[in-house]
Amino acid sequence: MFDFTNMTLSKPFTEKDVADTIVKYGFVILPEFFSKEEVDAIYSDHSDVMNLPVSLTDKIDFGNGEMAQVKRRTLEKHDKGFKHLLKHFYSDFSITVTKEYFKHYNIEIDDKNVLNQFEVEDDFKKGKSLGSDLHYDRVPALKMCLYLDDTTQANGALRIVPRSHARTRNIALSQYKNNSNSLYQKNFLKEEDLVASHPIEGKAGSVVFLDTYCLHGGGKLTENTRRRVIRGISWAIPLLSSYFDTEKILETDQFSFSKESFFHPRPVPENQTIESDFLFIK
Repeated sequence: MFDFTNMTLSKPFTEKDVADTIVKYGFVILPEFFSKEEVDAIYSDHSDVMNLPVSLTDKIDFGNGEMAQVKRRTLEKHDKGFKHLLKHFYSDFSITVTKEYFKHYNIEIDDKNVLNQFEVEDDFKKGKSLGSDLHYDRVPALKMCLYLDDTTQANGALRIVPRSHARTRNIALSQYKNNSNSLYQKNFLKEEDLVASHPIEGKAGSVVFLDTYCLHGGGKLTENTRRRVIRGISWAIPLLSSYFDTEKILETDQFSFSKESFFHPRPVPENQTIESDFLFIK
């Protein structure tokens, strides 16, 4: 069993503690961050999001479960209010964590220059969950993942390759030399056996903050145990502009990995080792 001690924070801790741990390891685990009462309150919002019409969400059915993607603004404007979900994902604490995290990459964000979306997932029978193969996200972001059920390897816990986020930044940037559109990134591992991934198990109410350049994937449900999760995604709009503005990317001509930012990713730290080079397919 992998030792997550250095990536796990127990109260009390500060927002900066959380952000610093994400930057160092690619993620941070906050065990049972929300109480049972808070989780119970969020359950109803989870169900209501899953029942929204397709005109308001992107629905994905993957056989053993389903997921709904919906924008924060859509929920804020809806009659149902979704007050519990919005309250806990956009608390002063979570907003400050996001700001502190992006500060590491020289990006100052506020409510006007960040895009927020939810991924609301419900896995309920044996099989692979959505996005279960190891990958990094083509458009990088910070994700706040909330476990609504006790989550183990047996019911598809999130898998992580710790400290892989610096290496994938270099791989992503090398692909930009050939095509500046991030949607054409080859970001799934071809041979998962080349790296060691580890499931992040946790009780209901546990939270994982994830730098989405850190290699990650869903697990496989080996038993019919329900797993419900909500992921809040934050994209910094200055970052999005740089990724989709072809001229801006091409004219910088800085592929030396010298700047500590999303635009010009960091090199792999000297003390970081990876078992083998990553080979990506799609």
